[in-house]
Amino acid sequence: MENIIIDMKHMIYDLKRMESSVYADREDTSRALFNGNEEDIWEKTAKAYENGLIDAQDALERAAENLRLIQGCMEYLIDAIEYAELSNKVQGK
Repeated sequence: MENIIIDMKHMIYDLKRMESSVYADREDTSRALFNGNEEDIWEKTAKAYENGLIDAQDALERAAENLRLIQGCMEYLIDAIEYAELSNKVQGK
């Protein structure tokens, strides 16, 4: 059971790190859009928006991968808890 608690604490840390990363990515996207508005020439504005959207797309892909990793961790924890419960029943605890 101690290992399960340790794993859950690691997951909480990962979630906090992911939250920070998503916030930073959002700020980067906002900055890209703001910088595009400052450009006087349409082509530069369009390029600034394009670059910002590409960065945002990459950030969303990273966030999706992080969510898949967390899902895998949670599934592992569920299996570990179920195994511990079964083990306790077999041992008569």
